[in-house]
Amino acid sequence: MAEIKQAIEKLTPQEKGKLFQFVHDLEAKHRMSGRQLTGLAEKLSHAKDPAEISRLREEIGQGFYGTKS
Repeated sequence: MAEIKQAIEKLTPQEKGKLFQFVHDLEAKHRMSGRQLTGLAEKLSHAKDPAEISRLREEIGQGFYGTKS
């Protein structure tokens, strides 16, 4: 998470504007927020059980694209 914050801080104001618009568009389309996806990605990074890893990957994909399988 700290790496993401550092990367955002290095963006130009124009790039930050594009990033924030992108995040807003994602939320407007009922997709998971960046914070929600980050939480799932963190859980995935600590998961050891193959079934849990598969479930988290699926959930991240659905949350990112706003789809249900």
